[in-house]
Amino acid sequence: MPSALIIPILKADAATRRVYARLDEAVDRDGEAMDYEASKPVFKAWSDAQAAVTGGASFGNVRGQHGKVAAGVVSSIEFDDIAKTVSFGIDVIDDGEWEKVIKGVYTGISPGGRGKRYRDAKGVKRFKLEKMHELSLVDVPSLPGATFTLAKADGGEEEVALIGVTPEPKVAGPDIDILKAFATAQTPR
Repeated sequence: MPSALIIPILKADAATRRVYARLDEAVDRDGEAMDYEASKPVFKAWSDAQAAVTGGASFGNVRGQHGKVAAGVVSSIEFDDIAKTVSFGIDVIDDGEWEKVIKGVYTGISPGGRGKRYRDAKGVKRFKLEKMHELSLVDVPSLPGATFTLAKADGGEEEVALIGVTPEPKVAGPDIDILKAFATAQTPR
């Protein structure tokens, strides 16, 4: 899979340790866009196989940085054929990997597998998945305009860039929902 394909985390819920991300056909940092129609069956086959193996407890395996750490499971996967998006809900089980999410180290997810690059009829660089092995929590977003909004328990919000250092919350403990994050990709739909 192209290493630059990294999907920004859209939302992280501290209470459930669940993160949400969505992959669409937006052009990424390498000037490539996913071919939704060609990639959807690969995502679906991978997810269906994981659901069968786990009796429906997981819709996909999740690693940390494409390594050996089993970070969690895909708790939901949804396909929107009109918007041409794949949306993921991921339950982060590993304590160390969750800490990296709430500290802003991990800012996206990336499919691990094999893909093919090509140019479409309009000359746009595209990729299509051919084989999926896993999703991974990763530290570098592919969409440079993505931001995090940290939603605090007191109702306040703080928008920070996903690239660079994420500031530490000024208040610790129960006064803050450490992370309910919403990322917005600054790409046209």
